[in-house]
Order: sequence, then structure tokens, then C-alpha cells
Amino acid sequence: FSCRVDSVTRAVGFTCNEATKVMKKPAILYHYPCPDGAFAALAAHLYFSSLRIIPLYFPNTVYSPIRVEDLPLNQIDHVYLLDFVGPSGFVQQLKSKVERVVVLDHHKTAKELLGGGTSVTENVSKVIDMDRSGATIAYDYFKEKLITGNNNEAADSNALKIGEFDRVRRFFEYIEDRDLWRWKLPDSKAFSSGLDDRHIEYDVKLL
Repeated sequence: FSCRVDSVTRAVGFTCNEATKVMKKPAILYHYPCPDGAFAALAAHLYFSSLRIIPLYFPNTVYSPIRVEDLPLNQIDHVYLLDFVGPSGFVQQLKSKVERVVVLDHHKTAKELLGGGTSVTENVSKVIDMDRSGATIAYDYFKEKLITGNNNEAADSNALKIGEFDRVRRFFEYIEDRDLWRWKLPDSKAFSSGLDDRHIEYDVKLL
């Protein structure tokens, strides 16, 4: 992206810095190849697609974790960490590079590194809840964000977008039932086995 100040940009009052800022996107970093992390990313997709925003997606693996320097930070405004929090210092390093970091996780390591509960500190928001899976935390977070952020939209349009979330709610419940090893839902193990048998590729960059 190269910015050139001309009569058009002057007319609309854009500076180069403002124009560059408009181009930035949210980045979705999610636990991979875990179904819980992938469905957390799906929740983000449902939210941002309803706003006609195409985020940047980055799968994070334990054996090859994402480093801050691996990210195209000049293209990113907000970073969402879904179903993982990264190693010690990762969030602190990220928050100095982007406008906001949002952590949605349920792992013990996340609680140890950042503390539990829901809170906002500087430009870091976090929901860490060990009673839910990463997928359902993300589902609840992004659905609520959609509801509270669309108060001025036409009722039928808003209902349609929320309906997309409601339509897949049961899938998220089954993912959580598996990820937390509860196995309480009807045919939960059969659902889990069937999902595995489909050999779904959860790296969006390979699709």
C-alpha cells in the first residue's frame, strides 16, 4: 500500500496515516489443529462476515507457535487470541504493537499467565473461563458483540445475523462437550468420532 496525497484525499480530509489506518484488519489467531480452536475461529468468522469484514487468520500450533515478528503488524489493528494465550510475554509484546488484544481462552496456562475472569487492562481484554471451552467462550463473546453493536440496524437484518449464530449453537455445545471431556450430550462420542472421520483441515490458509 502506498499513500499519495492528491486532490481527492484532500477533499475527503484523509491524511496518509488515516488512509493506512483504514486498511488495517483484525487478526484471528486460533489454536490449531484443535476443533475447539477452529470453532472459536468460526465464531469470529460469523461475526466479522456479518459486518463484511475479512480478517486475517493465523493457526497457532504447539510445535511451531506464532511469534509476534511473524505477523504483518502494519496490516493489523486488533488481535484476537482464541483458545490459546501464547507463551509468557507474548500478550505483553503484542499489546505494544497493535491497538487492542482480546484473549478468549479456558486453559490453565492462560489463567496462570493473565489471571481468571473477565477484565480490561490498558488495551488488553480477556475472558478466561475454565468452565467453558474456547469455542463457546468465543461464540458467546462474538454473539454478544453483534447484539450490542447493531442496535441501530433494521430489526429484520439484525435478527438474520443473530440467527446465523443460533443456527450453529448446537455444534458448539458438542465441541465443548468433547473438549472438556464431559460426554453428557446425546451421542456426543459418535458426533466426535464422525467429526474426526471427516479429516477436516482447520488451517484456513490451506483451504
